[in-house]
Amino acid sequence: MDLADTITADANFLREREMQTQVRLQLGTLEPGLVAIDGAIEVSVATGRIDILARDAEGRTVVIELKPGKCPAGALEQLLAYAYDIEQEHGTGVRAMLVAGSFSDRIRAAARRAGGVELRTYAYSLNFATLA
Repeated sequence: MDLADTITADANFLREREMQTQVRLQLGTLEPGLVAIDGAIEVSVATGRIDILARDAEGRTVVIELKPGKCPAGALEQLLAYAYDIEQEHGTGVRAMLVAGSFSDRIRAAARRAGGVELRTYAYSLNFATLA
């Protein structure tokens, strides 16, 4: 990995951290009744670290993976592995949600084929106030 790759990786890490903070503050906006159950820290499982582990209004566990900007290749695989790990630990089915700025047609098709995967997009908005 050269310096440019390192800088890009660091910038993506910071953007994902910032995104995670904002999503945690607005889980009810992502889905009414959604609450974090991970103590505001990433949960470690056999295949990695889950961005947000939540419970929905019906009491089901939800694994949420966040990707700033366009969803990269491999993110769906990552999410499915995390969901599998939680299912094995808890002995019950879980919901899997992938949140990104946009998704390729390929990822959309793969999510439909895999079943049980929810894709959500986000958009930023700016609010302005007159100060003087």
